[in-house]
Amino acid sequence: MMDGGMMFGSKRTWMPWCALLALAGFVDAGLLRGDDDGAQAPPRELVDPKKMVEAANEFAVGGKTVDASRLYRKALFVQPKNGKALQGWRKIRKERAARLVGEGAAAWDTEPARALALFRGAAGLDASNSKVKALGREHGFQEFRGEWRSKNEIEEYRKQLSEIEGARKQQVNVDESYSVIYRGPFRFFTDVDTRVAKSTLEQMTASIETHWAKYREVMAPFELRTVSDLDVVLFAKRADYMKSAGIPGSAGVYYSSRGVGYFFGEGGWNFSTMLHEMTHQLNDKLLGAHGVEAWYEEGVAEYFGAGFLTQAGRRVELGRVDAYRLAAFQESVRGSAGRVIPLDRFVRMERAELSGEFYAQAWALVHYLMEVHPFGRCIIFDYLEGHRIQEGRHLAEVLSDYRYDLGSFEEEFLGYYRSGGAAGQ
Repeated sequence: MMDGGMMFGSKRTWMPWCALLALAGFVDAGLLRGDDDGAQAPPRELVDPKKMVEAANEFAVGGKTVDASRLYRKALFVQPKNGKALQGWRKIRKERAARLVGEGAAAWDTEPARALALFRGAAGLDASNSKVKALGREHGFQEFRGEWRSKNEIEEYRKQLSEIEGARKQQVNVDESYSVIYRGPFRFFTDVDTRVAKSTLEQMTASIETHWAKYREVMAPFELRTVSDLDVVLFAKRADYMKSAGIPGSAGVYYSSRGVGYFFGEGGWNFSTMLHEMTHQLNDKLLGAHGVEAWYEEGVAEYFGAGFLTQAGRRVELGRVDAYRLAAFQESVRGSAGRVIPLDRFVRMERAELSGEFYAQAWALVHYLMEVHPFGRCIIFDYLEGHRIQEGRHLAEVLSDYRYDLGSFEEEFLGYYRSGGAAGQ
C-alpha cells in the first residue's frame, strides 16, 4: 500500500497462465466475447502476437523503429517465448547501441562526460556489446555496482564509503552500528547477528535478489532502468522495525519518499510481504511509469506477492493463486461477506481510500488480466506503456480499444470468480 509516500503489507498465505490459449482461434471464431450480445472481438493486430510481429517488421523496414519496438515489446509481454519478437527487438536495441557507441567514441576527447553517458546508454541497450567494454577500458572506465564509472569516481566513492553509508543510515533511520551488505544493485542494512542467524539472513537476501531477477524477466518489455540504489533494511526485532517504520500491524513496508524497504526477522521473515513490498520499490525505481492508479500498483504487488519461493529463495514461480485473497474476493462476489467495489469506482480509487476488500479485488483483477483473460496482458501492456510515455489513460479508456465498456468487462470478470474460477488451481 502507498499512502503519504509509503507502502506496506501484512501476512498472507499455481495456476498455469493461460492467457494465450488458442488466441487466434478465439478471435477468429468470435468465441471470446460471445455472439449472443452482439459484442465484437477486437482487431487481431491488437491481440495476436503473430500480427504484432508482422506489423513491427513492416515498421522496422520503413525505418519507424519506435513503433516497431513497441509492437515487438508488446508481443513479448503477451507471449514471453516469442522468438521472432525477441529477435526483432534485440536487433533494434543493438542498432541503437551501435549508434551511441559511435557518438561516444567521437566525443571522448572533447566531451568525456557526454561520452560516458552515451556509453552507459549503449551498455543498457546491449550489455554484450564488446565495443562498449573495449572503449570503456581504453579510456579508463569500468563497470561498478551496475554502472560505468571512471577509476577516479570509483576511488573517490571508496574513500568516502563510510561517510556515504553513514549519511544513508541517517536517512533510513537506523543506528550507525548496522552492517552494510552489498550484493549487485542492492545495499542491505542490518542488525541481524550472522553468527546465530546466518542461514535465515542469506535466505531473505537471496529471495530479494530472486524477486528482482524475476521482475526484470517479466517486465523487460518495458525497457527497465538500470539502477544501483535498491536499499533494504533487515531488522532482527519487530520493535526496532516499528521504531524506524512505524506501521502498526505491518510485516514490511516500502517508503517511496526514503527509497527503502523495511522488514524484520523476529518470528520468521514474511516472504509474501517482502515480494509485495519489493515490487513497489522496483515499480518506483525500474519501471518509470507515472501516475499509475492504485488498482494496478497494489494489484501487481499482490500478483508478485503470491509468488512461490523454492530452493532456499533462489527460485520463484509466478501466476499462482493467492488462496487468502481468492477466498476473500469470492465471498464478496457471492455476497456472503463484504461487497464488491463497483469497477468504475474501484479503478479510480485513491490510495487513502484503500481497504482489505480493495487488496483482494486488486489481486483478483491483475491475476485475471495476467493469467486468465485471453488478451489481458495486451490490456496491461497498453495501460502501462501509456503511463511510461505520457500521463496515460484510465483502464476504461484502454478497454474501449478492445471493444469493451467497463460494464461488460466487469460482468465477465466477476462471472469468472462467481463460477469458481481459479479455485483449486
